[in-house]
Amino acid sequence: MLTTRTVLTPVGDARTQAMAQLVLMDGLAPSTFHRQGDPPPRADAMWLGTADALRQLGVERGTQAMAAPLAQAWQGRHAKTHVQVIRPGWSPALGGDAVRSHEITFWAPGSVSVIWSHSEGLLRQELEQAMMAGADVALAELLASPRFAAAAVLHAVTQAPPYARTVPPPVLHVHCYLVGVTDPGGQLASSRRQFGETVRSGGAAGRLRLAEKLRGLGFQIEALTGPGGRFFEVAGVPPQLAEESSVWHRAECPAITHLGRY
Repeated sequence: MLTTRTVLTPVGDARTQAMAQLVLMDGLAPSTFHRQGDPPPRADAMWLGTADALRQLGVERGTQAMAAPLAQAWQGRHAKTHVQVIRPGWSPALGGDAVRSHEITFWAPGSVSVIWSHSEGLLRQELEQAMMAGADVALAELLASPRFAAAAVLHAVTQAPPYARTVPPPVLHVHCYLVGVTDPGGQLASSRRQFGETVRSGGAAGRLRLAEKLRGLGFQIEALTGPGGRFFEVAGVPPQLAEESSVWHRAECPAITHLGRY
């Protein structure tokens, strides 16, 4: 499933660095669950997109996304020179100039989160890589032709709603922060498109890639699950456990219901 929302970052906002550090906080990442004897943990955040778009931000595809460059990217600035490369626009809601970006989140099926939480270190890493691969394909399909720059951050836990009485089980998901796309002249700019149906096709492409990766790991896929039969689960996981680790189980959470779900 994909959820999307638009993010407006005020130009010169000193809080941007703190927000980037919060997004990359260790307590949310899979590496938090690293156990003794596991393989060395991999980076939980990386840059995705096309080389020309990322170059304008001073970052490279596949490299680890750190807080300082991410904060600069949200401001539309080059990571090293801090030069403004994405033109901000006036935001009536904020009463000042802001850079527009999108947060696109790729959610794992509940059964995948269950398997991840009960697996040994190497399999957990392979499942994490499969999630990143699915998110990468989902972004590419979502944007169709434009070249883009984005930071992908893998999380293993979600924040529980205020009324929750128990700690929610792990839910694997990838936050993709789409910073910009290239215009016809090749210049990086804010994306102002409304995704609409392309979100559905992006979500489907991401799930297909994830399912392919899971089959490659030896899992059997149970198709036609979830709303509209558009989703899948891994066969053999008890349905109750899968539901508890599914984003659908949080459907009443305000942080989920105000977003599009595809």
